[in-house]
Amino acid sequence: MAIRSTFFQHSLPYRYTWRSPQQTESQIDHVLIDGRHFSDIIDVRTYRGANIDSDHYLMMVKLRPKLSVINNVHYRRPPRYDLERLKQPDVATTYAQNLEAALPDEGVLDVAPLEDCWNTVKAAINNAAESTIGYAEWSRRNDWFDEECRAVLEKKDAARAVMLQHGTRQKVERYRQKRKQQTRLFREKKRRLEEAECEKMEILCRSQETRKFYQKLNAKATCRKPKSAGIRKGAS
Repeated sequence: MAIRSTFFQHSLPYRYTWRSPQQTESQIDHVLIDGRHFSDIIDVRTYRGANIDSDHYLMMVKLRPKLSVINNVHYRRPPRYDLERLKQPDVATTYAQNLEAALPDEGVLDVAPLEDCWNTVKAAINNAAESTIGYAEWSRRNDWFDEECRAVLEKKDAARAVMLQHGTRQKVERYRQKRKQQTRLFREKKRRLEEAECEKMEILCRSQETRKFYQKLNAKATCRKPKSAGIRKGAS
């Protein structure tokens, strides 16, 4: 293994990786890489402007490995129909009429190949659903984050930028107060959202809405992870 983060000439502010409570700065975080891939790293520096709520600065590494992408297609969640609207009698009637009008006659489906029949029926169902019930909106992951949270976050970032320019005790203390204020607000917003979700789940359980109840329960228990594209080492 080789330390690569000390091989690049940057000014001192971009080499320091940690600020101590006494406001002294040092380079204590390093990047190690296998000696065989020593030349793959072409630059290492810190970005002081990135606010990660830590006394360590964000380190960025520029890589130039010999890799080829196997699958470069970004995953996008497919749209989901708003099936709850089918519980409305007028919407259900309109959907049935549109579907019946979009389907071909039975004689046409009898003589067509099985794959063509399925594609025809699938297209008719999708067209009727799209024109009648529409798509459901995806719920935001952070429903608790509103304009009040955004305003507090911007004030904290501004206080941190001032502290980095002139690290006086007053400015450091001001940044700490803004950070505490943001932490308290975010924790309170999350707690209120969790209480509201629990109340909704209790109402669904009492009203025998089993499907909706387990949907909310699984959404809380399941951690969604983004899909990553596979890579393989290219030819040397």
